Amino acid sequence: MENSSNNKHILTTFTYRYVFDRKNDIVDLRQDVIDLAQFPERLSGSYCYEWEKFNKKAMYEQEIDAGIDTLKKLVSGLSLEEQKELEFLLHIIEKAMLVVDSSNIIVIKSELKSYIEHLIKI
Repeated sequence: MENSSNNKHILTTFTYRYVFDRKNDIVDLRQDVIDLAQFPERLSGSYCYEWEKFNKKAMYEQEIDAGIDTLKKLVSGLSLEEQKELEFLLHIIEKAMLVVDSSNIIVIKSELKSYIEHLIKI
């Protein structure tokens, strides 16, 4: 049950982050989510923390209270194309959560992953 609650939190956090995303931001949110196919551990590591921090700032600046009704209203304000993209990205996140939460799936280190991890340690 705990994973279910945490997974809902991650999906909600991302949805807010997507809604608050700014065009031409230094963060390519779409690419970050697509990268979860190679690096699913980022979801429970840096991504969720970064999304929460971004959301808090955006809510404060826009004087918005967090809540399911607020989120529904914000999502309904997206264009049809944006709603489809959000659905696509949420699907990728759900798959990454399955990998992270699974006890019988191991993430295989590729050369690229090892190289990137080495760069991060420098």
